[in-house]
This record gives sequence, structure tokens and C-alpha cells, in this order.
Amino acid sequence: MKQAAMYVRVSTQQQKECATIESQKVNLLRHAKEKGFEIHPEWIFEDNGFSGSKLARPALDKLRDLASEGIFGHIFIMSPDRLSRKYAYQAILLDEFKANGIEVHFQNSNDPVTATDHLLLQMQGMFAEYERAQITERSRRGKKHKAKNGAVSVLSKASYGYRYIKSPDGIASCFEINEKEASVVRAIFDLYVRERFSIVKIIAHLVGHQINSPTGKSEWTSSTIHGILKNSAYRGIAYFGKRENCEVTSTRLPGRSIRLNGRRAAKRGTRLKDPAEWIAIPVPAIINDETFESAQDLLKTNKRLSLRNSKPGSLLQGIVSCKE
Repeated sequence: MKQAAMYVRVSTQQQKECATIESQKVNLLRHAKEKGFEIHPEWIFEDNGFSGSKLARPALDKLRDLASEGIFGHIFIMSPDRLSRKYAYQAILLDEFKANGIEVHFQNSNDPVTATDHLLLQMQGMFAEYERAQITERSRRGKKHKAKNGAVSVLSKASYGYRYIKSPDGIASCFEINEKEASVVRAIFDLYVRERFSIVKIIAHLVGHQINSPTGKSEWTSSTIHGILKNSAYRGIAYFGKRENCEVTSTRLPGRSIRLNGRRAAKRGTRLKDPAEWIAIPVPAIINDETFESAQDLLKTNKRLSLRNSKPGSLLQGIVSCKE
């Protein structure tokens, strides 16, 4: 029998638990055998829980690396949307496989031979991308509806100081205070508001008392402390939908390291939405409202005072750099 490889993918945890990837493997093994091919277990490439909207997938990367070495000449895939949910990515991968002399077989599509076959394959790719857009929109609206009903399951993760308690249906999921971490949060607010410690001094205090950061490291960063002081969840209100994707419209020039290394600055980013659009979700409070508001006032004051010490800009800033 001729040798071939197989690529299978599922994108969600639920699909992983339901073993839908196993059904793909069974169907593709049968389909390959009917065509006179044999697929060794080491040539079965599985991406469990990876979105088809991105090309950065471990098994797919390994498949592409081996394909370029000419180890096998055929690849079996369930359908074009398993390869990618974006038509442009499908075209990139199929052209790459073709350049390496590899023939791709889709079980749910006839192998393209004529121009009509290629057109039908392209249409499948476009429909897959359209379906992906539908799934994304349904997910967005579903999360927004859950957030309006106070479901914490729509939040990306539990903040430091909490643990996420998951319920089977996801509706009754909740945040529970982690007293060990919550005591650190209270100490940070107390040092900042009552003791008037600077963020740098708070970090020195935490390190001196051998208190690990939220990531488990011994060192704390200013951004971590600042994020804790700005997090409204600690006063009992978490927000959903605070940020949105956008095109980067900043007029700032790329940083020095980016210029010297010849890299381009990212063209996409996120921005804060209008606070009126944020959806409030109640969670257990770790500190009181008065302490939180005092911390926000101090942060604004310190930011305003820090501008006095900022260095003035230069006409050559961002244009001239020293190679040394």
C-alpha cells in the first residue's frame, strides 16, 4: 500500500471531550484504505482545541515541516475547513503542499482535477470562512446575553484573589474569594492608600516578605501592581466588554529596537470602549468602595505629577538612532 499522512483538528474543549477528533480519524483511515493508502500512527497529526482561524498550530507546523522534506506524498483531511477556516490560509497551505509535490485528499470533497473542481473547492473555503464569521458573531451575542444576566463564565479568567467555581451548565458558575491571595490584595491597597507607599516601594515590601506574584514568581512588576489597583472586581464589580479590536491609528513612530531589527510595528490592537457600553457583573468584594475610589484618585494624581518629570520631546526622536 502507498503511504500517506493525515491531519485532523477540533477547535473547542467540548469537541475534545466528545471525542469528535476520533471519529475524524476513523473515517479518514477508512477513506484512505479505500483509495489504497496506508497511514502510520506517527503520521497522524492532531490539533486538539486549536482554532482554524490561525495558522500557528503545533501539529500543522510539524506537518508542514515534514511535508517540505518529502517524507510522504499524500495528505488526507476531512474537509477544507479542518485545514483552515479562512480561505486565504487554505490557499496558502494548498499551494505550499502542491509546491512540495504533495496531493491533498478531502473526504467531503472530490479530488480537484478540472477547473470546475478547483472552483468548487474554493467555494467550500469561502463558505467555511462565512460560517466562521457566523460562529464568532453568535458567540459574541451569546456572551453578551450571559453577561447581562450576571454570568461570570463570560469573563476571561478569575482575577488574582479569586478562584473560579465552574458549574456543569455554566450558568451557576461563580467567583469565590481565595483568602490567601485576597489578603495580599488588601495589603497592596492598604500600603498604597493609607501608608502612601509608591508602587516601587510596594514591590520592595512584597519581595521582602517573600510573597510571590500572581504568576508564581518571586519578582513583581509595576504593571502587575498597577493592574491590581485599577481592577474594579475587588470592589465587587467586574466588567465584560471593556475592550474591542481596532486598527492601530497611533502617530507614534516604531521603537528603537523595532527600527534597528528591521521589524514592523503591529497594525492591529485593542482600545477601551465607552464605559457606558461596559456590562457590570457582580462578584464578591475584597475591599470597600471608599478604599477603591481613594486608590483611583491617587493614581490620577500621581500620573499628573509624573508628567512634570518627563523629558521633553526632540525633533529627531524616532528618526535618528545610533548603531552602537
